Amino acid sequence: MFRLPRVGIVIAMFLSACGGGGGGGSTSTTPANLAYTGSTTPATITVANGSALASNVLGGASSTNIMTGASVSPASRNNISAYILELAKAARNAPAQASTSGIPATGAVVSIPATTVPGTSGGTLTMSGQVDNTTMSGSMTLVFSSYSNGVMRMSGTLDMAFSAWDAANAVPLTSTITFSNIQVTNISSNITDRMDGSFLMQINVAANTETITVNAIMEQSPAGPQSKLQNFVMTNTYDSILFPTSVSEVISGRVFDSLQGYVDITTPTPMVITNLNTDLFPTSGVVLLTGANGALGGATKARLTAILNQQVQLDIDVDGDNIYDNATQYLWANL
Repeated sequence: MFRLPRVGIVIAMFLSACGGGGGGGSTSTTPANLAYTGSTTPATITVANGSALASNVLGGASSTNIMTGASVSPASRNNISAYILELAKAARNAPAQASTSGIPATGAVVSIPATTVPGTSGGTLTMSGQVDNTTMSGSMTLVFSSYSNGVMRMSGTLDMAFSAWDAANAVPLTSTITFSNIQVTNISSNITDRMDGSFLMQINVAANTETITVNAIMEQSPAGPQSKLQNFVMTNTYDSILFPTSVSEVISGRVFDSLQGYVDITTPTPMVITNLNTDLFPTSGVVLLTGANGALGGATKARLTAILNQQVQLDIDVDGDNIYDNATQYLWANL
């Protein structure tokens, strides 16, 4: 049985903790598409803001949640990357979930029956679409109606178009997912955000890899802080993508906060979860956040090093001399 990954643990944290300046929301029945109106300059990383910036990238969720089916957790503040992962999980699971008997592997254009499933904590997700078994392409529409996993509650419509299809495993191999005016409420904080954007999911069953490329904007409602993911790429390599037990993840891209500016994210050493059945967080790996130049000319940086599946070390280079001035260890859940 194909089940949807859990490592963007390191992604899901840059965006919840940053906060940020306001953006121009709309009060019309059909809001205009979001436009990012915040800071577009590099963020200066300091001891004071380093943990918050890191928390936004690594905040309690992972793109490998898509495979394991675990619910992402954006902690007390709302987190665009965690929310994107929940949408990706729904999109990846939708074709197989839409029919208990599976989607027929024969016939030219085959309907994916309209199916409504309940959220684990209320609300519904309704899915429908079609697959062309000749061209191996298709489309689906997913409608969230107060759909809740106990961590977040979603309402809105997601459209998925896939140009490659694995009929045997009911897996869309190359999918483009678009969404506008998705409303997401963090149940813990009771803060609601609106999201617009798209992401590309590419799955290679033979190579056991999955790549998600995201461009999206989130704005706290109404007209509050904004976050933005630009060319944000997560690449997961599994021991088996159909029945995963371990995963290695590489992350890259640019993450914006409307007040602080942006950081560029790289992964010098892949983040690894050795046991997806028991571990929520990486046991090894390094993620680097690079910001504005410091007093000594080089870039200010925040480096996150996984120590154990419960612990991570955050090192800060505040002046750009490539020497880390401050080191603090956190429980992953407290970063």
